[in-house]
Amino acid sequence: MADYLVDLGENEHIVAEVRRHMFVFYTRITGVVFLIFLPLVFTAPIVQFLNGRFLETGLSAQAGGGAFFTFLYLLWFLVLFVVFFFQWTDYYLDVWVLTTERIFDVEQRGAFNRQISVFRLEQIQDVTVEVSGVLATFLKYGDIHIHTAGEAKDFIIRDAADPLYIKKVIMEEHGKVIRARTDQGVDVSE
Repeated sequence: MADYLVDLGENEHIVAEVRRHMFVFYTRITGVVFLIFLPLVFTAPIVQFLNGRFLETGLSAQAGGGAFFTFLYLLWFLVLFVVFFFQWTDYYLDVWVLTTERIFDVEQRGAFNRQISVFRLEQIQDVTVEVSGVLATFLKYGDIHIHTAGEAKDFIIRDAADPLYIKKVIMEEHGKVIRARTDQGVDVSE
């Protein structure tokens, strides 16, 4: 749960967390996995080339080429591991937290840059779901746009898992808040 990212009120609790669909994360990681194994396909030609370079310098070819290739491959693997870590961090920490009173939009921008926006549920004017493409339709992911009163920007979560269900939950919680405010005699039409 994302309790550590948000500061909840006294009677407020988390209803849902919304992240990108795992398929989107997997497509980003597929390239990294491909790049991890790519040098292994060309191991023999690379080691042979490195052995030739070591022979030209007068060093032992047998030990030099293989050891140097292993060093380069481990360095390559380390760089790709860092890329994977950044992708995972962006996926995991880019989240919407829907509570009984508010929505927290936590947007991770790089490893050390996070922007958190908060708006109250009664400020919602419009919720739009956009599902584009065959894969998005079959795998049930898409963009959710929320336009709020008094804000100059739309709140958007891209490639959210099951956006129609999330829209339904948001509208239900919005309705509960509006009914509660109306029962208390608060004018929510502003």
